[in-house]
Amino acid sequence: MPSTKDEIARVTKQLVITMPFKAITVTTIMAATHMRRQTFYDHFRDKYEVLGYIYRTEIDARVWYCGDYRRWPDTLHRMVQYFTANRLFYQKALAIDDQNAPSDTFNTIYTI
Repeated sequence: MPSTKDEIARVTKQLVITMPFKAITVTTIMAATHMRRQTFYDHFRDKYEVLGYIYRTEIDARVWYCGDYRRWPDTLHRMVQYFTANRLFYQKALAIDDQNAPSDTFNTIYTI
């Protein structure tokens, strides 16, 4: 069974695919999860932090074992598969140009 945090992320991801991000509120997210609104704030500061959590957890899950250069072909293959499977979400998410844009989050999480 997914954790509460993972369920909030899953629902948020679905909402990003189906509606404009500006229209998504914490209330919208929590109504779709059938949980109390306050529960959101037990796990996240705002809807932007949910996006960061999605990026971090889902991408990290695909590359956790990539500790050396010999695994890069497999890692790259897994990443391409992941982004292909999640194309609709990332098309919408990467188009967000707000205060905490995805590009800012990616730069924070995946700096080289």
